[in-house]
Amino acid sequence: MGFALVIVVLLGSADSAPAPQAQPKGKKLPPPVELGGNDLLTSDGVQLAATFYPGTQGQDTVPIVLLHMADGSRKDYLELAPVLQEQGHAVLVPDLRGHGDSTRTRFGGTVRLDSRRAASVMYYDMVYKDMEALRRFLIDKNDAAELNLNRLCIVGAEMGAAVALYYAQNDWTMPRREADRLGPPQDVKALALISPDWAFPGLPLSKPLGDPIVRSQIAMMILVGKEESKPLSDARRIHKLLQRHHPAERQDLFIFELPTKLQGTKMVGVKSLAIEVAIHRFIEGHMAQNRYSWEQRGKGK
Repeated sequence: MGFALVIVVLLGSADSAPAPQAQPKGKKLPPPVELGGNDLLTSDGVQLAATFYPGTQGQDTVPIVLLHMADGSRKDYLELAPVLQEQGHAVLVPDLRGHGDSTRTRFGGTVRLDSRRAASVMYYDMVYKDMEALRRFLIDKNDAAELNLNRLCIVGAEMGAAVALYYAQNDWTMPRREADRLGPPQDVKALALISPDWAFPGLPLSKPLGDPIVRSQIAMMILVGKEESKPLSDARRIHKLLQRHHPAERQDLFIFELPTKLQGTKMVGVKSLAIEVAIHRFIEGHMAQNRYSWEQRGKGK
């Protein structure tokens, strides 16, 4: 049975779908680690909070970043993160600035997101400052041979989907020097977009999806509740735009229209929807079809 068909079967019959294979019995998973303060300090002094679920596959470990919705927090992924860790993945779940516990600066002030009217700068800072702080953390883990940053996957819901796409564009197109090479890192290999908003205020998706590299080189899965017309229309629009750049034989583009009015992280943990299984299968399937070698990112040892 092909990778794509497996995902379709799982979502088409969630109650009978086999659960992902967990770690062997008797093998204890590393406990989650709470990060804060200077662990994830952005370039403009925002102290991000996050939960890190360590992986178990050493240099083969897939790192996955889970990005929440507007007005959400890392708690929205309490049902998804452990499922992914059980497969051996390293899962980093942040509160983006102005959300959850990421509301303080090193100067003692408060980071606020008062309204979408003034949100453009805040959202851009999530992409270019928050995500960079998260990346620095993952580089340290990569260079300690605890994960392979070259296998990076991002799951984003609504606002988080927009941040993920903008960051992916930056990752694939903006050169930076690491170890002995200069060029775009191109770490992001797969994106799972939950209820992506085509015209999200401050981060319209037309910009990253207008980039030919983003459109064609990154595996993508879109999940949306089909009983709400606006999110469904946006999801179909994105899928149609991407479809011509992802030949069917590559099996790296999927859209799932789920039988619910729920959207974004509201679908996480709903047994009948089983999106945890779908996301796991998507990531596992893509990584199984592609070998991405580990490399040192800091100064060579």
